[in-house]
Amino acid sequence: MRPATSSRLTFMERETVTMSSFLLNIIQPEFNLPKEEQDHQRIIEYAGSNALENKLTAASTSEYMAYLDFIYNGRPAGCMGPPITIYEEVFADIADDLAHLEDLPDTNQDILDEIGDFANQSLQTYSSTFERESTLYHLIETLLGVEMIRNEDYSTFMDMKRHAVAKERDAIYLYVECKNELGLGGMERGALTMLRYIANPKYAPIRNVTCCPCIHISIAGPYISFGGSILTDIYNFQPFTDYMFPGSYSYMASKTNHIAKVFGVFRSALNKLRDKYKGLEYYGPMRKNRSRLLPQPGYLADPNIQTLAFKTRFLPRGCYYYPICLALFLAKFGGQQVMVKFSERYSPDAHYAVAKAGLAPKLLFHTRLRGGVHMAIMEYIDGSDAKHEFSNRELTDDVVKQVKAAITILHDMNLVHGDVRRSNILIKKEQESEAATDVDPARHAYRAYLVDFDRVGLASVDRYTPFLNMVIYWPPGVRPGGLMEKEHDDVLFQRIIRSGSDM
Repeated sequence: MRPATSSRLTFMERETVTMSSFLLNIIQPEFNLPKEEQDHQRIIEYAGSNALENKLTAASTSEYMAYLDFIYNGRPAGCMGPPITIYEEVFADIADDLAHLEDLPDTNQDILDEIGDFANQSLQTYSSTFERESTLYHLIETLLGVEMIRNEDYSTFMDMKRHAVAKERDAIYLYVECKNELGLGGMERGALTMLRYIANPKYAPIRNVTCCPCIHISIAGPYISFGGSILTDIYNFQPFTDYMFPGSYSYMASKTNHIAKVFGVFRSALNKLRDKYKGLEYYGPMRKNRSRLLPQPGYLADPNIQTLAFKTRFLPRGCYYYPICLALFLAKFGGQQVMVKFSERYSPDAHYAVAKAGLAPKLLFHTRLRGGVHMAIMEYIDGSDAKHEFSNRELTDDVVKQVKAAITILHDMNLVHGDVRRSNILIKKEQESEAATDVDPARHAYRAYLVDFDRVGLASVDRYTPFLNMVIYWPPGVRPGGLMEKEHDDVLFQRIIRSGSDM
């Protein structure tokens, strides 16, 4: 698995910052720039170099892997960034609409006719990519309500000219890539080619105030897919749809309706993204809006919560690099420093119950965002995990007692934590004046907090993620997609008492 880009983090206020070319080029910029800005700048410098252009010509497997090194797109498994929906509300709307296509209004007949024409033309065979592009691009423009520019380029590399884009105030909000047939014409490199655009000096005013959100369309023969990309402290591309095949031997009407609704979702999203770029206030070339690199959650309804201001990514104490796929951030919430976690699923009931006993950080707020991602805001505990605090030694009796009490609370609710490891136990050294837990009135040398309630599930009902990390030495019976059982927690608990390893 490739190393994460971020390695060390500093606090970052939600305001603009003036940068100088001197600061960007000194030997140790970390003394002047927040870590997110450093990583952002490194991506830009690399993407603007000849090294990236060489990767865009990749033909062999090894060269293709080098191409993947600089883009977080889920390949190989685990090499993905946080959900792009938490950074851009338009993307959250897309994910939400696609998850509820059946609730969207039926498509009018004119659009269905246009989709039918697009499907018929897509299923034709063409002698060249240019011929396919010439036929399909006009139909896409009509269906999505955009005007595309073709063969505009920031590079001399010929293959980078094989694309079409839609712009607003010089910002690219739609990128279209086409291959004549699936498997012909080399690999698809649209996301990385888009990064090449973003890295151009002409794009600086745009990337200084936004995360450069862009919708991608990939055409490979008759197949079409939609995705999105953003640039924060990593370059993050995620698909919104699978490759859709517009033809079928049966059920053509239902498939046409489905594709028509998908196009409707992206037509609406492109309008919103275009309006967003149209209303941008560009700064000078040396000023940057720091919040562009941090989440901008889209709520399903007005949550009526206190002001939430993100500061930086969170780097656990004792870690030298941040696992990019985990979305943990430090923030200010109602004047209090907090931890914010984004995850695919979350159990607020489990978290509340354990926190009530003083055995987990207080859960201050939980909601499900547009796009389906859960957001949990909890108190920030200034400590380190048990893996580092008790490296190569057994847990102390007071820590063992507190962790056991936390697990018992979950099991009494017929819940399984699912990941009882030392890295998920937060340790804080007690001060003599601090209050004890509700479980044990005695004061301890250490306070232990169970964290990570995003895998919690009902015993014998819910299942482990299909992407379970099998490098970890799991108890017997634990497998990707397997049923969760309380016994699994018990076995893991016995292991962490004795071992200094999480594996």
